[in-house]
Amino acid sequence: MTKQFHYLRQLKRAGRGHDLNSIEPTKEGEWVVKCPACSHPGINLPDGLETKVPEQG
Repeated sequence: MTKQFHYLRQLKRAGRGHDLNSIEPTKEGEWVVKCPACSHPGINLPDGLETKVPEQG
């Protein structure tokens, strides 16, 4: 029972709980939950940060 609950919780967290096509079309890596503390370009990093020159202080 515990393994079933864990599996269903993973589906819910991955946004697959209300998918009309069931879970068969789920591809590898689609269940990954992105770390909110890690830097993600376009999400929590400003655009152009890779080319910005650090300020000399």
